[in-house]
Amino acid sequence: MKIIKPYVELLNYTVESEYKMHLICSCSVAHDILRYDYFEDVEERQLVDPISINFILPCWFSKECKNELIKKEQYLNIDDFDDHFDTPDFDEWAWIMHVIQSEIHHKNAIQNGWRPQYAYQFLPRSLRTDLIITGGNGEWLNFFEDNAFNGVLYPQRHEIAQLAFDKYLEVTPDGH
Repeated sequence: MKIIKPYVELLNYTVESEYKMHLICSCSVAHDILRYDYFEDVEERQLVDPISINFILPCWFSKECKNELIKKEQYLNIDDFDDHFDTPDFDEWAWIMHVIQSEIHHKNAIQNGWRPQYAYQFLPRSLRTDLIITGGNGEWLNFFEDNAFNGVLYPQRHEIAQLAFDKYLEVTPDGH
C-alpha cells in the first residue's frame, strides 16, 4: 500500500485556450467532478495493482501526520503502524487502519480465487483515481469558480481544484 497526496499536472495547452490536465485524486473526488459534468472530454482511470494499492491522503489529516506518511516513500504495511507510528488523532489512525485492512481483504479475496472485479468491492473510496481532463477556458473557469474560489462543502474537491487552478495560472497569468 502507498499513501500519496493529490496531484495535478498540466499536460498540454493550446493557443485556442484548451487545457489538458492530469488530476490524481480519490475515487470519491473523481466521481464528484464527473457527476457535475463540468467537462465534455474526461477520461477516468483506476489502476488497481494487485501488489500494492495507492490511496489518496485525506485533506483533513494533521500536517504532522501528513508529513510522517509522505516521508515514508516506501510501500507501507500494517507493521509500520503497530507501535512506532504516533498520531494523537483517533480518526487519522482509524483511516490508516481501514485502508490497510481493505488492502488485506482485497488481496485475500483474490488469493482465494475471487475475480479482481469482485475483490475490488473491498476497497474504499479513497482509492487513487486518475482523471485526464481536456476543457476549454470557459469550462475550466466554471470548474474553478465552483470549486477553487468558493468554500465548497467538499474540501477534497476544493483541494484538487486549487491545485489545478495553480497549474492553470502558470500558463495563463491573467486568469482568463
